[in-house]
Amino acid sequence: MNFRYSAYRKIIEGVREMHERGVFLIPSTDLGGDLAFHRELQLFQAVGFTPAQALRRATIDMAEYLGEDQQLGSIERGKLADFFLVPGDPTESLSELKNARMVMKDGVVYFPSELYPRFGIQPFSTAPAVQVPQAVETPIGATPSR
Repeated sequence: MNFRYSAYRKIIEGVREMHERGVFLIPSTDLGGDLAFHRELQLFQAVGFTPAQALRRATIDMAEYLGEDQQLGSIERGKLADFFLVPGDPTESLSELKNARMVMKDGVVYFPSELYPRFGIQPFSTAPAVQVPQAVETPIGATPSR
C-alpha cells in the first residue's frame, strides 16, 4: 500500500470520527483560498458532510462562529455581499464551485474567463450574459418603485 494514501486515509478517518462525535470543524483559508478552499470543502464531504452542509459551514456557520453574522454569511438586505455565480447547483455537487462564471468582490464584478488567461490558466467556464438595469430617477420625497 502506498504510504501517502495510507496516511491520507487515516487523516480522513480521524476527521470523520471527530465530525461524528460533534467536533465543530472549521474550513480555513490557510492554503491561500482560491481553489484550495473549494477542495477543502470537498474534503468536508469526504468526512460526512453533504454538499449543502459544507456550504453552510463555510458561510453562515462561520459568520456566527466569528460573531459576524449580522454583516456576513448569508444573502440578506443590509449585509455585505461578496458572491460568485456558478452554472450548476453546488448544494448537489461541490465541484460546481470550481466553475465560477462571475465574481462580485467589494462591489466590483470579475469574470474568471477573462482573468484566467492572463495567468496562463485555461478558463473553466464562460462569462454569463449580464444585463445592467437602467437607473430611474426618483423625485425628492417619493418612494422608489420595486
